[in-house]
Amino acid sequence: MLFIYERLKYNFKFIKDYGFEKPMKLKKRMSPSIIFEKTGAPKEKIQVGYHYETHTFYVNIFTPEPKELFIPQNGKDKENLVIAKEAVNAYLNKR
Repeated sequence: MLFIYERLKYNFKFIKDYGFEKPMKLKKRMSPSIIFEKTGAPKEKIQVGYHYETHTFYVNIFTPEPKELFIPQNGKDKENLVIAKEAVNAYLNKR
């Protein structure tokens, strides 16, 4: 179970390049996740997680107007990971 946290931290470490702090773990059995937090104004958090039952990644953005990034999934973990990383990167570059 701990391996998934290290994998998430490693694969999404680029989020720190946008001013977000070191991630913290959210322990959930079926959908473990990590949260990157940006301090200052406006406050912002990005939650990245993996759901074991459906084998899908998910991303939630917490801002004054929370949103969930849509990440199309195709059933293969490695490809889903690439898609999730691209979605987060696109969001961060757009804002």
